[in-house]
Amino acid sequence: MIWRTRKIFFALQEVVEAVEALPQDDQLLLIEIIRRRLIQHRRAELAAEVAEARRAYQKARYCLTLFEDKTGTGERWVYGRQ
Repeated sequence: MIWRTRKIFFALQEVVEAVEALPQDDQLLLIEIIRRRLIQHRRAELAAEVAEARRAYQKARYCLTLFEDKTGTGERWVYGRQ
């Protein structure tokens, strides 16, 4: 496991050095590309979670339950089995 971690670290180090060798405008462009891809990835994850929740709701396996937070910070929703 440690070898794998070191291997990843050195690979990332090489990537960082390659990015640092780019002109600043290209570095900023690369950051923007990565940021947008992360957003797209998260959006896809959320869409899958919503689709799963809708399927579960339609099958009446799960429900949303409101309960009062005992710490006084407000309401909380719990998603779970009926």
